[in-house]
Amino acid sequence: MFIPVSIKYPLEWLLVFVLLLTAKLIEWYKPPFIRAVQLTDPTINFPFIAKQQYSDLKLFSAAVFLPFFCICVYNSTWLALNGWRNAKQFYVWHMSLLSFGFAVALNGISTEFLKTLIGKPRPDFVARCGPDRTPKGALTETAIIVDPLRVCTRPYGDAVFLDGFKSTPSGHSSFALCGLVWLTLYAYGQSRVLHGSSKASQLLLTLPLWFAVQICISRTQDYRHHFKDILLGGLLGGLVGAGTYYWFFPSVTSEKCNEPKTSGPPVDWCKEPQNIV
Repeated sequence: MFIPVSIKYPLEWLLVFVLLLTAKLIEWYKPPFIRAVQLTDPTINFPFIAKQQYSDLKLFSAAVFLPFFCICVYNSTWLALNGWRNAKQFYVWHMSLLSFGFAVALNGISTEFLKTLIGKPRPDFVARCGPDRTPKGALTETAIIVDPLRVCTRPYGDAVFLDGFKSTPSGHSSFALCGLVWLTLYAYGQSRVLHGSSKASQLLLTLPLWFAVQICISRTQDYRHHFKDILLGGLLGGLVGAGTYYWFFPSVTSEKCNEPKTSGPPVDWCKEPQNIV
């Protein structure tokens, strides 16, 4: 039953795929805006730390795979306990994945577009630049680098150097808040925890948010972002996560918070077999 309902939304899934592909193409092929920087600026003179607390793989696991895993485990468990012929729950499962797919796609393209457009240097930019201070380089301590592509020696390679202009907004922060805000709202909605559950249960379901905060703070400890970058990225991701959730599902305080906003699965595939008398 899961495949038929997916076929009913080809344009939506195609849009998710196009947005994701566009975001990756921007990341891979669109160089950021190259800003002039002052070598003595203390905000960009932090050391370059190669090993991050949360690598891209760890971020993907926490912000994308974890919500996807929770969606699938929750819905498959529900169906196993209540019957696999429940078309309505298959529809909830599908709309959950579609909602989360839009969250990841919209956040990805928004983050990458802003990163390349703004071109703000990271806190460790000077280390990535490796400015040529020899007489041939003609640099003084107070010099403004007018053409970083010419002056910087790029000791860690071109890719690391160009990535040094992608400080705003923080991608880790935007994806962490996007995925885990969405997951928190989904947990609240599907569990109906605001409808008579204990305060302890309500607080327990906020754990993903604290995990997201920890990821955000780690970006300053790794000298990858300034606090403003993290705040902007977190705000962007949180808004996208909440917006895409409420695009498909009602408020978590609603009586039908565990059902999608749309009326239900298409009648041509959700009908249960009728007994013929």
